Amino acid sequence: AAEAQETLEKESLAHVENEVRLELAGNLQGDD
Repeated sequence: AAEAQETLEKESLAHVENEVRLELAGNLQGDD
């Protein structure tokens, strides 16, 4: 159970990081 929870947390973090990258990329393109 602990391993599954850790995996979920890692996937959630990766998803958040991806969302941030997309937002930053969009902001950079929008400023151009």
